[in-house]
Amino acid sequence: MRDIEVLIRERAYLIWEKSGKPTGLDRDHWFQAAREIDEAMVKDPLAVTAVEMMPPSDDDKPAPKPKAAAMKRMPLKLKKK
Repeated sequence: MRDIEVLIRERAYLIWEKSGKPTGLDRDHWFQAAREIDEAMVKDPLAVTAVEMMPPSDDDKPAPKPKAAAMKRMPLKLKKK
């Protein structure tokens, strides 16, 4: 059985890609992925392997793009190497 954190990370990445790769929503995607995996595991404890290949749900809609004024106030996030 794979580590649950790895599954959440991979699922969150799929959600991020489907939503248009927005910045600043990493926590939202993480919690959504964790919630989806938890729900799948409650229905079927052996569903962890099925979740690995689960495509993003149709409910995943791209997040609206921030307005220019909002973008000026957004903090710069640097990637750690």
